[in-house]
Amino acid sequence: MDQKYRLPFKAGQIAEARCLTVGYRGAWFRCKIHEISRRGGHWTALLEYFDYPDEKWAWTELYQKSQLMLRPEYPPVHLKNKLSDVNSNSNVTIVVDGTWKAGNLVDWWYENCYWSGKVTKLLGNGKAKIELVPTPLGEGGTYEGFVKDMRPSLDWSPKFGWVVPASQDGESSRQYPQLIKPVSQAHFDVLTVGHAIGEGRRDGQATTRLSSNSSLPALESDALEASILELEELAKKMSWLKRFMERGRPLSDGVTPSWKFVKHRRTSRKN
Repeated sequence: MDQKYRLPFKAGQIAEARCLTVGYRGAWFRCKIHEISRRGGHWTALLEYFDYPDEKWAWTELYQKSQLMLRPEYPPVHLKNKLSDVNSNSNVTIVVDGTWKAGNLVDWWYENCYWSGKVTKLLGNGKAKIELVPTPLGEGGTYEGFVKDMRPSLDWSPKFGWVVPASQDGESSRQYPQLIKPVSQAHFDVLTVGHAIGEGRRDGQATTRLSSNSSLPALESDALEASILELEELAKKMSWLKRFMERGRPLSDGVTPSWKFVKHRRTSRKN
């Protein structure tokens, strides 16, 4: 199989697809994957669009202009006060407090698809002003929409899964929403963080390279923090060892390592 096609998609799966056609840029369409195959040198998926029943099933290239055009079905949403009903071993879950504010990144349901944008003002009467993603990634423009037709905007990638995107104006939207991931996926995130810490320390940067928007449930936070601290300590030791080996001397004056390298000698054997 093509090295590039290592995506969690299969026939029969519910998903969301986007297109780059002018007039629909920045919109996501609910769909079902009926088949995945390689056509004309490209990986493509045969999609049925739920909200456009009159449209024929269409083949869509998975990658267009270096962008992935397909992602899994949007995760379920739960109110914060209903968090006790969420199973920590279930799929990714979105937790919200039921309120919106200016600056929130949202997907707005309009004309049978979700348009990505940002809330610019709450108008009352259950409405808000929404500014769509500007061209060329979106259609741009400002619209009035009902709050009930909005959902938190998320990003998805094969490597990191669902994540909360950074706000376009540079402000963090970390507190809205919160993502709860399966324990196994949270463990993968910890390993990823550990690798990033090691890379950062080797580069002389005191950074974990972890998105400030990533969030895990409280029941995993203590274990995550402990794992990060252990990984940071390991990264420090590895960095010290690397510099010592490169320089061939201790890093601090008056400090001598309590160990030394011993060259292994082969024992000669006579026939």
